[in-house]
Amino acid sequence: MNLPNIFSGDRVGWGYCHGSCMACRECRKGQELYCSRRELYGATNLDQGSFASHAIWNEAFLFLIPDSLPSAEAAPLMCAGAAVYSALSGAKIRWSDRVGILGVGGLGHLAIQFAAKMGCQVVAVSNTPNKEKDATAFGATEFVCLADADAALAEPVDCLLLAGAKQPDWSKIIPLVRRGGLIVAMTVDPEDLRVPYMELVMNAISIQGSLPAPPALHREMLEFASLHSVLPMIETFPFTKDGIDEAMEKLCQGRMRYRAVIASAL
Repeated sequence: MNLPNIFSGDRVGWGYCHGSCMACRECRKGQELYCSRRELYGATNLDQGSFASHAIWNEAFLFLIPDSLPSAEAAPLMCAGAAVYSALSGAKIRWSDRVGILGVGGLGHLAIQFAAKMGCQVVAVSNTPNKEKDATAFGATEFVCLADADAALAEPVDCLLLAGAKQPDWSKIIPLVRRGGLIVAMTVDPEDLRVPYMELVMNAISIQGSLPAPPALHREMLEFASLHSVLPMIETFPFTKDGIDEAMEKLCQGRMRYRAVIASAL
């Protein structure tokens, strides 16, 4: 693995995976997230979290932030940005593809931007009709609200990214995907997967899970975001107990547009 040249004073970030054995087959292939000894946020190194002024991390899993990306906007790219870019990369998206994004939220608003800047025709799919204006501003060329009884796409999509807060009604979304198409699951939901089995079989539709980007792809994502001005829409809160409580309450109420950033005075 080629280690980045990081020096004192550099701006860096870290993502979902912050360690691996760096010697196994998966690590040698640049797929550190699949290492049997992977270290993932929320599962390992629990003495270090995001609500902190300092941290100690493995240099191989730190990412230099391009000068064109402000720190506050770069922060959500470390998780949400890496997640959607990895999903698009894993789906082998091409500029000629018609890509659907289900959910215009913290993940979805970045997925729309990345897919649009890759040259794709982007369809935003939501259960909330008031997201259409934002979706269009992010780069969507078509918007469909599933809450509408007559909701329908102009034509099916080649790939559909699940970027909502929970699993969808699979009977409603499978018809959105063309025969031979792909559904990429990013949603974190502990419920069992229950899909209309014969709809998958008869239409040759694939469902593929996706984790955030491994280090090399993470750095590529940051370069792409810098080059194409892919920036999250954020709300900032002070790095205080009251500021964190306010951010968490707004997040739980579903009122965040679209990522919260706890801004330190350091």
